[in-house]
Amino acid sequence: MSRKIILFLSDLKPSAPALEYACPDGDKVIGSQTNDAPVRYLLRAYPNIRQIICIVTELAKQTAWKNFQEVVHEAAPAVSVIPVPYEEGQDFGEAVIPAVLTHANKDDEIFLEVTGGFRNANMHLLLLSRALSYKGVQTVAAVYSNLARKEIQDVSQIVELFEFVGGMQELTSFGSVKTLRNYYSRRKAAGWPGDDAIDDLLAAVSNLLETITLCRTNLVENAMEQFNMALLAAGNCSDPLMRALLSVFREKFGKKLTTPGLIKWCVQNGMIQQALTIYKERIPAHILRPQGGFLEVKPSAPRPSMANYENEDGARFREHLLDKLFPKDQQVDYTQALEHLDETWIQGSYFNLKCSIPRLKLVIMDYLYIRAIRNMVHHANESSTASQALVDCLCGQGYKPLNDLRLKDVEQAILNGLQHLKPETKKERKQ
Repeated sequence: MSRKIILFLSDLKPSAPALEYACPDGDKVIGSQTNDAPVRYLLRAYPNIRQIICIVTELAKQTAWKNFQEVVHEAAPAVSVIPVPYEEGQDFGEAVIPAVLTHANKDDEIFLEVTGGFRNANMHLLLLSRALSYKGVQTVAAVYSNLARKEIQDVSQIVELFEFVGGMQELTSFGSVKTLRNYYSRRKAAGWPGDDAIDDLLAAVSNLLETITLCRTNLVENAMEQFNMALLAAGNCSDPLMRALLSVFREKFGKKLTTPGLIKWCVQNGMIQQALTIYKERIPAHILRPQGGFLEVKPSAPRPSMANYENEDGARFREHLLDKLFPKDQQVDYTQALEHLDETWIQGSYFNLKCSIPRLKLVIMDYLYIRAIRNMVHHANESSTASQALVDCLCGQGYKPLNDLRLKDVEQAILNGLQHLKPETKKERKQ
C-alpha cells in the first residue's frame, strides 16, 4: 500500500504573494502558488505520502513545475513528483485516467487536492476518484484552498458522498453492500454514532443475496421477511441521504418484496439460474397462497406425501394438481389434458378456483416451461425433466423449443410468467 496525492497543477504568476492559511488541524501553512499550501498541509498531516501525481498543462509546466518541485522537496524530500500531461479540451478519459491508473495500485490511498487547474478540474478529479475505486484504490481525503478565507478546508465529505451514491447504485443493481459498509465504517471511525436501522438493512440485503446466490430456496421466505422489515425500519434512519435514496431502492421491489419481485430482480441483474430455481421451487406457494392466489386448497384436501419436496405447497402443487392433470402411470396427451382443465375438473380436485380457467392454464404452462428450462440449464436427469411430449405441447401453444433458446429468450420467458402471475382484472376474469 502507498499513499499518493493527485492534483491539477495551477499556473504560477510571478507576482503571486506568499500567504498564510489556517489548516483543519489548527496549524498554519504558507503558500504562494495555488497548490502550495494545501500540499504542504497534506504532507505534514499524512507523513507517509510517497508520491504526488500532477496533471499538468504545458503552461503550468513552464511557469509552475520547477517551483512546485522545490516546495515538495523542502516539505518532504523523499516524495516523488510525477507529471501527467493534459490540455483543456482533450478527452480526460483518454488522456489522463489511463495514465493515472498505471501509477496506482490496489489498496493505495489517495489524497485529492482539488483547488488547482481549470474551473471544472475538481469534477475531473472526482471522476478520477471513482475510476480509481474500481481498481481497489481508496480516496482517503480531499482538501481545498479557500483564498478568500485564507483556509485549507477539508472537503472529504464530498468524495464520500460520491462513494455513498455509488454504493447505493451497487446495492440497487447487484445487492452488494461492500461499498456502503466501507462508507459507514469510516463515518463511525470519524465519530458518527452509527444507526442500527442501517446496519440491519445492510445485513438483511447481504443475507438475502447470499440466500439466492446459493439457491437456498427453503430460506428465501424468511430472508425476504427480514429484508422487508429492515427496509421499512430504514425509512426512519438517522441518515437523511439514505432516507432520500431509499425510495429509488424500493422502486426495484415495490412497497414489499415478494417472490415474483425477487425473481424479477434476479433476472434484471443477470442471476438467471437463481431466478429459474426460485421460480420452480417457490412459485407453487405463490399460486396457492391464501390471499391473492389462483387456487384455494379445500379443507378436505389430504396432506401431500412430501417426498422429494422441501415445502408442502410444492408437494401439493405437484401431487394434487400436476400429477392429477397429467397422470404419471399413463401415456398423457398434454394438449388434450390442458383442454380438459375446466370448471368440472377443478370441482373434482382438491382446489377451489380463484381465477379464470384461461389464466390458470397459462400459469400452469408457464410453470411447466420454466421448470423444463431450469432442468435443461442444470442438466437435470430426474423424473421431473420435461418429456418430449410436454415440450411439443408447449411449443404448440407458442413457447419456443428448448434447444433454440437464447439467454434473452429465457429472461423473457421468466418475465412473461411473472406478468401472468399478476391478479386478474374484472374484465380479464369475465373473458
